[in-house]
Amino acid sequence: MGGVDVWCRLEVGKGGVVRVQVMHPSGEILASFPSEHFGEALVGKMKAGQVRARLLPEPGGKAQVLVLRDEAGRVMREERIP
Repeated sequence: MGGVDVWCRLEVGKGGVVRVQVMHPSGEILASFPSEHFGEALVGKMKAGQVRARLLPEPGGKAQVLVLRDEAGRVMREERIP
């Protein structure tokens, strides 16, 4: 099936987390979202290290799918990245 484990880097500003950057293990930023895009609860879980992220190829190869799972392996969110 392919795919690569990635991580979510949280960019913090004066009011807390302002951006979530999806990072390749090499350090390359693959996508960047405002923190509101994911919501306070999910960003809180990211901050606590309770989220695992994986980038999977989309069938047809036109985009990739970011899959965010909780510590038990349940899918919390999927995000299409062109």
